Order: sequence, then C-alpha cells, then structure tokens
Amino acid sequence: AAASEWDASLHFRGDDEATLAYVFVLDTINFSFWGDPKWRWQRGAQALDGYWALAAALTAEAETNPAFLRPERLATLDAEALDRVLAGSPPIPLLAERAANLRELGRWIGDHFGGSFAPVLDAADHDALRLVRLVVEGLRSFRDEAAYKGRVIPFYKRAQILAGDVHGAFAGQGLGRLARLGALTAFADYKLPQILRHHGVLRYAPALADSVDKRVPIAPGSAAEVEIRANTIHAVEAMRRELGHLGQELTSFQVDWLLWLASQDSGQMKPYHRTRTIYY
Repeated sequence: AAASEWDASLHFRGDDEATLAYVFVLDTINFSFWGDPKWRWQRGAQALDGYWALAAALTAEAETNPAFLRPERLATLDAEALDRVLAGSPPIPLLAERAANLRELGRWIGDHFGGSFAPVLDAADHDALRLVRLVVEGLRSFRDEAAYKGRVIPFYKRAQILAGDVHGAFAGQGLGRLARLGALTAFADYKLPQILRHHGVLRYAPALADSVDKRVPIAPGSAAEVEIRANTIHAVEAMRRELGHLGQELTSFQVDWLLWLASQDSGQMKPYHRTRTIYY
C-alpha cells in the first residue's frame, strides 16, 4: 500500500518548497466534491472528478503559474480567481469557503513562518502528530471538531491527511520525513463509511439508513453525522488490529487508503451520507 499512496501522474512536483506548498494548498481545500451532478474538471480528453480533479487542476495551475502557490498570493486570493483555477462543470461547491481557507493559509505562513512552508515542518520537529496539532491550532479551517453529549470530538480529517500527504509527496525522505505516522487515525469522510456499510462492517439504524439512502442532507455536527464518522474510525482501528493478527502490518492511514481506493467504484453501493462541510 505504501508505494501507491501518492500518484505522481496527477500531483504537482517542483522544488521542495513548491511541492510542500502544493500539498498544503491541496489539503486546505480538499473537501465536499459531491453533488448531482458531481463537479468535474477536464484534463485534455480526460474528465476527472472529486479529489483527483482537484489535484490535477491545482497541478496545472502550479505548472503554468508558479506564483499561485506563494503565501502572499494565497493571502489575497478571491473566489473569482480560484474559480478560474477550478473551472469545471458544474461549479465546485463551497467556492467562497475554499478561497477563504486559502487566504487564511497564506496569512498564517506569512505571519508565522517567514513566508515559507518548510519551516512549518521544522516547527513540528518532523513529527506527524505535532504537525497535526500545529495546523489545527493555527488554522480555523483545519479545526475539525464536533460537540457530542458534552464532549469535544476531534476528527482532524484534513490535518491528518496533510501529514500523510507530506509523507507521500516526498516518499518519506528529506523534507517529508515524519515520525509517528502510525499514530494517525483513519480520515473520517463520506466514502469510507459507504464502503464499510456495503461490506456489513457498519450498520445504520433504520431511520438513518432511510435518510442516507434517500440522500436527505445530514447536518454537520448532528449526532448522526458524528456517530457515522466516529464509528468509521473505530472500524478502521479494529480492521488494522485484525490485519496485524493475520501478519499484515499496516498503519490506519494505509487501511484508509485501500478502503478509499476501493470505494471509488461505487456503482453497486448504496449512497453515502450527504453532509455539506469544509471538513471532508
């Protein structure tokens, strides 16, 4: 699994700073692609959608307009300019929120890290969990927390994906070397619970199953949404442990990646839950 976690054909690669900037930009706006129809982006004759469309669109922009990745440029990015980068059909959901997230990222890098992305990894001591904590504390858009029965539930889906993607983009070498990757959890989104339900790992209560199957929106932060995401993480941990007993030592994010890849062929599966949010 480890070798396939980063597809070099669709992801941008420049010098180390530009590559790291690309990873940060990608994961700052890596959320909520679903719709009827789903947002698509054209790469030559190839129509991409979802995450791969985002990766390819940002790669195309970074290759033709390297200044796009600079923090000072991101800090002033408006929705209209981002729309030109992500011009697809139909328009990508939550465009204004994506632009706002990138402005926040640009300001944070400019104000706290001297206008460069590499010092973020130094500040995190090249440790995956410290990187997650640093990003979550510094950037509101990564603060993926829910209130549930008087408790704060930290999911931190995109912050953890960022750590995994830094590792993937640099093959775990040099700038991308990170300790404690094995401590990351699954990245709780809408595709993982879909495939876990398909295989009987997750079962929804009848009323919830009916809502999901009818594509009724489920409010972000609602009890049902929090429970779907929390049980997704719990299920992946149980699968990781069981795989270990069978002699397959994988990290949670590697199990997540295998499930996510398998979920991309969703023709025969029941619908995923619909929650419109910047967090996944």
